[in-house]
Amino acid sequence: MTEEELKKQLSELQDEKDSILNKNKELLTELKKLKNASKEYDVDSLLKTIDDLESKVSIYEKDNKILKADFEKTSKVLNEKDGKLKQVMVSDGLTKALIEAGIDDKHLAVVKSFHERNVVLDENYNAVIDGKSLGDFAKEWLGSDNGKIYTKFNPTSGGGANGSHNGNQAKSFKEMSEAERVALYRSNPAQFAELSKQQ
Repeated sequence: MTEEELKKQLSELQDEKDSILNKNKELLTELKKLKNASKEYDVDSLLKTIDDLESKVSIYEKDNKILKADFEKTSKVLNEKDGKLKQVMVSDGLTKALIEAGIDDKHLAVVKSFHERNVVLDENYNAVIDGKSLGDFAKEWLGSDNGKIYTKFNPTSGGGANGSHNGNQAKSFKEMSEAERVALYRSNPAQFAELSKQQ
């Protein structure tokens, strides 16, 4: 069952639930009126009508419980599918954007992990970072001074940053600037990966 079909079923269940609740209210109102007017009607006939109405109310209440269970089950399935969809949009979308922007494969996992926490879904359900599409963000970041060292076209060897991580060891990953994180990654990828997990 597709997400659209689940949403449609959920809407239909909600409408049916509302219909049952409204009918239940109508029956209870009618029952109350009959009880109040009992002196003006044949008691036996009135009692039989009351019994019939109470039976119908009972049936509607049972149907409502079943409907509520179906509604909750469908809502749970839809929420799970929604969560998986968001995960796919964020994870796969960022991976695709970074690859298309020219990231070096050996840096993909670390760079993706670094930026993935900043991805959000906008009002149109598009994955964005800082209000930019993942594709635009990836191109902009990998073209910046901090990001270009992770591209396939980076001419530097990465050997000129030795020792730059020593001054960062006293800082938490969250306290480091982006430039310090870049320097740490170039000089000590293992420490970078470990500190980034502690955020």
